[in-house]
Amino acid sequence: MAFTKQTMTIPNSLYGDKQTTAYVMDGVAVAKTGKAWGAYHFASGIAIYEKLQRPTLADAKAVAEQIAALDVDWHRPGDCAEFRKQFALAPTAIRAIATGGT
Repeated sequence: MAFTKQTMTIPNSLYGDKQTTAYVMDGVAVAKTGKAWGAYHFASGIAIYEKLQRPTLADAKAVAEQIAALDVDWHRPGDCAEFRKQFALAPTAIRAIATGGT
């Protein structure tokens, strides 16, 4: 599946929510914050894992494709109990992607 360009809201309780352009595939978004591109849960705008940040859009999209392939329904809202249950089982795989492992 291809990435689509959409507007995403990244929540920030200190400075206020930020609207940004994101490239979205299967509920996983790639957006630039600061100097790096990161992977986000599109429905909630929350970063999936800070160490997934990459210097280029192409690298970030490659990481997002791996994240989207995990057994998590990324389309569910972040406050959904079923999403939290699926996401709770994924940290080891996400860390492996962040460090370049398999």
